[in-house]
Amino acid sequence: MAGESATAKTSVDGVSPEWRRAHAGSGLTSVLILAYVEREGGREAAQRMLEHAGLAEREQELRDESAWFSFETKIKLWAAAEAVTGTLGLPSALGSR
Repeated sequence: MAGESATAKTSVDGVSPEWRRAHAGSGLTSVLILAYVEREGGREAAQRMLEHAGLAEREQELRDESAWFSFETKIKLWAAAEAVTGTLGLPSALGSR
């Protein structure tokens, strides 16, 4: 809206939506996805998943539980994991284990 300050886009806790989107996925999530894919299909499946997602060069970062990554990266990981394992609804399947 006209006249709104730049801080209007900042939440009550002072964090911008852009920051939240860039930090939407934790390394713990990516570590669990990689572990699931490796358990289901071996190391080769995990490598195929990373390649399918266009993230092969970021494997070390995605195996770091303390890392953070974007919402877009998180969605790429889930979609690639589903494609490689053939498990539809993988987030739910992983959460139920």
